Amino acid sequence: MPLKAYSKLTKSKKMFDMVTKRIKLTKRKQGGAMKDLKITTAVRMLCEMREKLEVRAAENGRSLSGEIIFRLRKSLEQEQDHEKQQA
Repeated sequence: MPLKAYSKLTKSKKMFDMVTKRIKLTKRKQGGAMKDLKITTAVRMLCEMREKLEVRAAENGRSLSGEIIFRLRKSLEQEQDHEKQQA
């Protein structure tokens, strides 16, 4: 295998390893059954949006992550309710 191709292959493998290490699955058990399956992910957003979310999180007594999850869950619930109304 040429050195250049090997170099690309090892870089790809290193990137894959980095990404898979960053994705952490956390299994929380409650009463012997798996309650939640969580995954860590990174999201890019505007600084202004993050600042607004941080303010809202503090006002609501939540972490930034908790505020984002709360708002995403609310949005998905509203979307689901809207779809039910349309049917």
